Amino acid sequence: MKSHRTPLNRPLPRRAGPSGQSPTVQVRSHVEQTVYAIGDVHGRQDLFEKLIDQIRTDAAKTEHVGGRPVVVLLGDLIDRGPQSAGCIERAMRLAEEDWCQIESLKGNHEEAFELFLEDNTVGPNWMQHGGGTTLTSYGVDINKEAGGRGWTGLQAAFQRAVPEAHRAYVKSMKLWVEFGDYLFVHAGVRPGVPIERQSPTDLLWIRQEFLAAEVPYPGKVVVHGHTPMRQPDLRRWRIGIDTGAYASGILSAIRLRGFERTLIQTA
Repeated sequence: MKSHRTPLNRPLPRRAGPSGQSPTVQVRSHVEQTVYAIGDVHGRQDLFEKLIDQIRTDAAKTEHVGGRPVVVLLGDLIDRGPQSAGCIERAMRLAEEDWCQIESLKGNHEEAFELFLEDNTVGPNWMQHGGGTTLTSYGVDINKEAGGRGWTGLQAAFQRAVPEAHRAYVKSMKLWVEFGDYLFVHAGVRPGVPIERQSPTDLLWIRQEFLAAEVPYPGKVVVHGHTPMRQPDLRRWRIGIDTGAYASGILSAIRLRGFERTLIQTA
């Protein structure tokens, strides 16, 4: 077995090749299981389906240690893109498939989804950040429902439209998970704060303080989404894989196995 002090080889390419997969590289960080982390989907069910197929194909030909491969959804399945309801439904079906273990993390957009079901005063802010496409994906006619009773009418229509199973799934989403030397969160962490004491607001929303830290969480590589980049942000102690799928058409994932990292993207 290779030591944890195995030196880094060439850096992982910041974009996968024509096959949708980059060459595998060796790193110092280690994880026992094979873990696939998927960045922000934002309503692009078409890309989500494609990336799941790519990951399933990769998993079928990859030797796994420590049980079934794990697929971590880093949050923000919804909003902006046109198929938010379909993305939630697909994630729920994925959790029932026996080839992998699913860990679903909550993003700030899922938080807004839950809040609007309970408090219609958050509606204007949510709409400004892509919530309208989620309402539409559930069959809510925004103009019609808001025309008579405003946000109260829109909220009532949304409450009627969202299946209880979808509500339960979003409610069950975790704020973080940990495998080996990797810590998975949606937005990031507040540097210097143990994970058990991190606030949900930071885990869902933090940006600059986290991104500016050279080592945001000593001893762990933080894998996150939330902050869209044209290419994956691959660093020694932080991996950002939100590539703005709803606009770019590129949904990104990273495979972590042993001391290896491999980038997988929709071509």
